[in-house]
Amino acid sequence: GRYPLPSSVLMTAVTAVTAGCKEVWVASPRPTEVTMAAAYVAGADGLLAVGGAQAIAALAYGVGGVPPCDVIVGPGNMWVTAAKSLVAGLCAIDMLAGPSEVLVIADGSANAKIIAADLLAQAEHDTEARPILVCTDEGLIDEVNKELQEQLAVLPTAPVAREAVKKGFAVLCSDIDEAIAISNRVGPEHLEIQTEDADGVGKRCSNYGGLFVGAFGICVCVCVCVCVCVCV
Repeated sequence: GRYPLPSSVLMTAVTAVTAGCKEVWVASPRPTEVTMAAAYVAGADGLLAVGGAQAIAALAYGVGGVPPCDVIVGPGNMWVTAAKSLVAGLCAIDMLAGPSEVLVIADGSANAKIIAADLLAQAEHDTEARPILVCTDEGLIDEVNKELQEQLAVLPTAPVAREAVKKGFAVLCSDIDEAIAISNRVGPEHLEIQTEDADGVGKRCSNYGGLFVGAFGICVCVCVCVCVCVCV
């Protein structure tokens, strides 16, 4: 509801249509033209202009012309997650997701501007998002903090991103082995590797949702592009 997410419509509705679901509905509060276009392109049968827990209730129990759905999937805030937990069993759900997060493993070779931009790209999702930097270079941490402030000053979504950044953190590690161990313990949703021998470091990481290797393996772009290409 905070931002239009046509990519989420494509990831979910196209998958459902391709799987042969007889009826597919999309729910989005204040749907923008691009969201409605995505629903049309995906082949959805209808769009409910409601979000939050109310949308989950409508899809689970049915309301007006919206039938009770067998499966409810897609992103949402804490209220959406709470609502999914209540209707799970009445219908199937994808998962009970926590706040979105990104963890960046970096060393002195990394670019502070890129790291800061990637952290903010995740931070702007939600005030509860978690941007995390695990780094072997103290100077780079200082540079990233400076970049965060400069980029927040001109970021349209700064009110949301700034609150998330306050809840994020940086960890200074003695070496790359310690950085890998910390990342594996956290098990982040999105893991970026911005180090020398990024490919080698990535292969040593074992716990993560998605792995993005190298300075240009930009999480926010790759996630959307890969998912849309797979669906379409």
